[in-house]
Amino acid sequence: MKPLLRFSVPLWTLLVFSASTRAQCISNCSTGTFNIISTTTTNVTFELKPNCSLTVGNIASGNGLITGLTPGAVYEIVLNCSHCCNVSQITTKPETVSLTVTNITTSSIFVNWTEPVGMSSFYKVQWTGGGRNVPVNVYETFYNITNLTAGVQYEITVTAVAGDNYTEGQSATVIKYTKPAVVKNLTFTGFTTTSVSINWTKPDGGVDWYIIQWNGTQQVSSRTNETFFTIPGLTPGTLYNISVAAASVNQSNAGDNSYISTFTKPAVVKNLTFTGFTTTSVSVNWTKPDGGVDWYIIQWNGTQQVSSRTNETFFTIPGLTPGTQYIISVAAAAVNQSNAGDNSYISTFTRPEKPGTISVTQGTNTLSISWILPRGNISYYQVNISNENLVFTNSSQTVATTTNFTYLKPGRLYNITVTAFAGNFWNTSDQVSFATVPKPPGSIILSRQSNSSLQLQWATPDEMIGAPDIIYSITYQAVGGPSQNTTSTQNNTLLSLLDSGTNYTVTVKTIGPGNLSSTVVQNSSFTLPNPVRNLIVSPESTTSLNVNWLNPLGVKSYYRYLVDTYNDTGGLIYSTNITDNSTSVLNLNPGTNYSVTVRTKAGEGSESTVEKAFNYTMPEPVANLTVETVTMTSITLTWSRQNDYKPSYSYLVIARQNGSEIKNDSTKNETYTLYNLTPGELYTFSVFTVIAGVKSTEENAQSYTIPEAVLNITAITTTTSLSVSWTLVTGKVSSYSVVLNSAGQLVNSTDVNNQTTNTVFVDLIPGVVDHQKWTL
Repeated sequence: MKPLLRFSVPLWTLLVFSASTRAQCISNCSTGTFNIISTTTTNVTFELKPNCSLTVGNIASGNGLITGLTPGAVYEIVLNCSHCCNVSQITTKPETVSLTVTNITTSSIFVNWTEPVGMSSFYKVQWTGGGRNVPVNVYETFYNITNLTAGVQYEITVTAVAGDNYTEGQSATVIKYTKPAVVKNLTFTGFTTTSVSINWTKPDGGVDWYIIQWNGTQQVSSRTNETFFTIPGLTPGTLYNISVAAASVNQSNAGDNSYISTFTKPAVVKNLTFTGFTTTSVSVNWTKPDGGVDWYIIQWNGTQQVSSRTNETFFTIPGLTPGTQYIISVAAAAVNQSNAGDNSYISTFTRPEKPGTISVTQGTNTLSISWILPRGNISYYQVNISNENLVFTNSSQTVATTTNFTYLKPGRLYNITVTAFAGNFWNTSDQVSFATVPKPPGSIILSRQSNSSLQLQWATPDEMIGAPDIIYSITYQAVGGPSQNTTSTQNNTLLSLLDSGTNYTVTVKTIGPGNLSSTVVQNSSFTLPNPVRNLIVSPESTTSLNVNWLNPLGVKSYYRYLVDTYNDTGGLIYSTNITDNSTSVLNLNPGTNYSVTVRTKAGEGSESTVEKAFNYTMPEPVANLTVETVTMTSITLTWSRQNDYKPSYSYLVIARQNGSEIKNDSTKNETYTLYNLTPGELYTFSVFTVIAGVKSTEENAQSYTIPEAVLNITAITTTTSLSVSWTLVTGKVSSYSVVLNSAGQLVNSTDVNNQTTNTVFVDLIPGVVDHQKWTL
């Protein structure tokens, strides 16, 4: 039976509301009504009155039930009652669709269905939830419901509508949740070796709980109503991929996962120990901890935190500072350094550097030791000092690079070591030896001098008796001369080949180990000067002697001469010191023997050997020397004794003629006659008092011997003149004296030379010749 599809009255309307159709009279039947009791997808049941029948196409029913219809189809129904018929249209209900959900998202649900058997014109899709209830007519067998709220329950119905565009079939209903939204801000909040803590922000939409999954060696899941979770029971150092999904109602309705990945914190390494130490490195090893480890992070803190990493279970930390304490940590790490386990700690010092460049400031009883640490640090230094000969050891601890040792013995060699300590490590310097400064010797004593040497001696320095390897350095220098040096291992020395009478400044210092010198002791002394040469003592007067000499060999400008005068009994009567090489000794007695000594003096304590000479002072001269008797050939002298007459005196008589000595004779008498003289000759006489060859000052006298008489005198006169002539005498004549007298009065006189034999007197008075005389 073919349905009439042109009718559009929905059958379900007729059924639900029991609407009755108004009969259309198509024949001359009486008009009537009929009621439909029920309609299904293939059957229609009518309420028939007696004597009525229904006809639907070729199907007739007298009991009001029409079967075998097509779902959702429109049929024309004829009701025949008593030759009267009513015509009406009915529609069967469409079949219920087979509704399925094929895709759910956070904001949509995609539904589809199969086209039902029979007829349907479109489908009515309707959903409730999320605050919306709006039907949608769909002409396809699917529909994507959008703009939904994530994680919310929706009841979705799909109803087929029959061909009349009105009659609806039975609705197919499905209840679904939209997929919850992805959780937000999934982050880690904590790590341990066996757990990871996370939290997140609730997503938009509905959420009933959260599903947490993680895969270590196998997938594990859990759920929570909170927005945080701690995953327990994990393996240390293991990578875990963790997902969190919001879920609604049940776990199968979960939103997309939000993923986060991490490693659990690795476990603490075991048995961390040191295996080696140098000044700049430390070696450590350890045992791998339980769980996973990708590498190990080694950290150490010297002046600043430094780290490194390794895949091995051992490591050598390089580039460290010597003598420095380091706290070293080793942590197991997984994947990256930030995912490190707890540190295992160990602490040590690096070995300190060896102290070097040890220097010293030396005193007689002290050593101030300094040194340099090439680099790095120390905990402290220990400085050891020793001397085997003294059986002496001592030590000092300090944190500075210097220390002092006191109360040491002077002039000794001490062995020094400096040990740097850092923690339990140490490093000892090479041994060095330093000496204390020796003390100076005792005062210099000049025990013996000569004109070319000085003998010196001194006392052993204080606290240095028995000190080995001690010598004395002697320096000596004359004023303005070169400095000369010598050494001695004894407490004395002889300086030789020196200049005489020279002041030498002598210094002596002690030279000890290390060629260290004490302060000097000093003294000065003159070598003995040479004695004067050719000392002569000469009579100078009756009361004085003249002393003179030649300069000594090597004479110096500063020499002085000590002159001592002794009388004939040996008594010192006069002493002087002078710088000249002559002097007069005064206030002596005439004619007395004196001895004189002269010593050269260069300085205090420096005198030459004595040179000695003696002599007499001059005796007093004779007194009253007189020419007693004169003849043509002799002259007799007399004199008186002097006041200081001594029996030892004698007299020396010297006669000179024309400056030539014609007589030199001694006598003990106070008179002396010279014979065989030349007449008319002038003689000069000197008489000396003499004692031991020393003469007094001379007393002089002179006299002519009487000349011979002039012979053959003649005179020739005029009235006013007188010419006198004579013959030259044979003796010595120096001149002739012609004297003219008249009446006993001198008229005139003249001297003429010894070769003249004539002279003339003029301007005489005439007539008095008889009364005139002349004399030759």
